[in-house]
Amino acid sequence: MSFIFRIDQFNTFTIKKATLEDVQSVYQMLYDIAQILKQKGVHQWEYLLDRQAILEVEAAVVEGATYIVVNEEQLVATFNLSQDQSEWDQALWGERNDDAFYLHRLAVHPTYRHQQIGLQLLSWIEKNLSVTNGLIRLDCVGGNQVLNEFYRQAGYMFKKTVDIEGTPFSLYEKTF
Repeated sequence: MSFIFRIDQFNTFTIKKATLEDVQSVYQMLYDIAQILKQKGVHQWEYLLDRQAILEVEAAVVEGATYIVVNEEQLVATFNLSQDQSEWDQALWGERNDDAFYLHRLAVHPTYRHQQIGLQLLSWIEKNLSVTNGLIRLDCVGGNQVLNEFYRQAGYMFKKTVDIEGTPFSLYEKTF
């Protein structure tokens, strides 16, 4: 899959596809954030606390779905974006045959928190995808009130809650 954005700049940052050399730093950032969330009692990304989850991060990089946002060489943020529905997407949304993009693991490095980078990055993604009149779908743990409110403030429409193995997940989508 080729680079799906019109430009590769976001504010003073560069966005690029993650490579195998980026796997460890992307995983470590996600792991650190998962630990912070767990300490706050938020059950988002707990699966990342199993060190074997690095294999899932690596697989997404190999598939070409993982992007990194860097400031020079420092990792600022990461996200996964793909038009291919994963098994997870199918479990949540049902099997779809449309032109939606699926956004996962949007994360901002703790060093860059509280600078509105996540919100600005969402807006940048929507404006710079190489298609028009598209749709972005995403999900988050239903009990993560901060993240649910974040997506609503970003203009994503709540569609429904889906229960997976006793955990509710909120589904959101936005037309761009």
